[in-house]
Amino acid sequence: PYKLFDYLVSKKDIITLCDHKNLDVASFLEYYKKNDIVSYSNKKKIEKQILDSFTNFILDKKIENKIDISKLKFDFLSKKMISLFDSL
Repeated sequence: PYKLFDYLVSKKDIITLCDHKNLDVASFLEYYKKNDIVSYSNKKKIEKQILDSFTNFILDKKIENKIDISKLKFDFLSKKMISLFDSL
């Protein structure tokens, strides 16, 4: 899902709620080291993640990404798509 790209580029916390394994999303989150998927039934962990995220938001604390997210940015993806169309 493209929205995950937006979240990673924004350097904000990502809270991923899921009761089933979505291999595409799971592998994507694992690759970018955001693979903490929480079950809907784990209310304590959901509450902790929401409170931690809210605290980070209030403090304007950005998430430090020590991974290359340049390939997720809209400019890069747009140029790549244009080059694919040009090659047709």
